[in-house]
Amino acid sequence: MHMKYPARTGKASRGAAGGDGMQRGGTHAAADDKQREQLRTAQRLWIQYRDANCLYHDLGEGTIARLDAGECMRSMTAARAKELENLGHQ
Repeated sequence: MHMKYPARTGKASRGAAGGDGMQRGGTHAAADDKQREQLRTAQRLWIQYRDANCLYHDLGEGTIARLDAGECMRSMTAARAKELENLGHQ
């Protein structure tokens, strides 16, 4: 899943402050990079969790187990997508 997030550039801090604002903008960019990398790490770990959690359903007996596993993947992924979407609205 590839998510696009609008880049935050720190332009608001660059206004009348001159060079000092530019320095703060660079600090904001570095913080944004760290935050993006942390989100990537969290997402990779979440995918491992989802897969392990839904494997439980897939190990059940009968064909219904596969349906349960598929529903688990679908519902967990939909909930995570909504959670990630809400991150942009904070």
